[in-house]
Amino acid sequence: MNITFNKSFLIARSNWARNRLLQIPIIKLGRLNGEDVIREYHFSESGKKSYNKHFPSSPSYLSMFSLAKEREQLLAEVKNLPNHSIRLKPIGMIRMTDDKWAKLPDCANPEPINSEYYYNNIHLRSRFEMIVATELGSLNLQFKYEAALNLCGEIIYPDFIVYLPELGMCFIIECLGMTDKANYSLKNGIRISNYITSGYEFCKDLILLNGTKDYLPDVATIRNLIVMTINNIADMSVIDSSTCSRIDI
Repeated sequence: MNITFNKSFLIARSNWARNRLLQIPIIKLGRLNGEDVIREYHFSESGKKSYNKHFPSSPSYLSMFSLAKEREQLLAEVKNLPNHSIRLKPIGMIRMTDDKWAKLPDCANPEPINSEYYYNNIHLRSRFEMIVATELGSLNLQFKYEAALNLCGEIIYPDFIVYLPELGMCFIIECLGMTDKANYSLKNGIRISNYITSGYEFCKDLILLNGTKDYLPDVATIRNLIVMTINNIADMSVIDSSTCSRIDI
């Protein structure tokens, strides 16, 4: 059975979505003289409405189209999400903002990839990673593959860094698909030890997914572990503004 996102995360998601909507102008898709057009509305202090028109030939059209679709999705989303006044308690080893996330290079590992596995034009090293990427996508989670991270003074490339803008933090997923091989286990054991000694905590900052040549965890297990981790993070970080306590589940 699939585990679902809990009340704490849904409230955090709702608050983030409503705040994000305030940052996006009112945009409407339409037609004018037989041509697609995007109208970007503005309101003066007196309440007077005006708008700019963006046609497919204009340089701004694609970015405005993307914003229009995002706004449409967020409006549909907040209708089904609880509205509650909260504040966030900063937790986690990787605090993140939208600006920092946008600047974090994706696919930064210089080691060549020799595989046939892709997800949304991202070249992945293994089928295991492709399965995880697909589940992250199905959960509408933002992630970067093999982004650079400084761990104990060494630059490493975690399989996935997952960004939760609702909670202002990231967590890492490592896919350990050959734990039946001694050298592989030893190498990754050192990395895991470095995570722990640096303060990373399981099911908050870090998810480890283990497999072997003949075994990989099933999709439901992977999905549930991701959702459980996010629920755990939300329970620790979402505070009810009216009571200054955690959300009553």
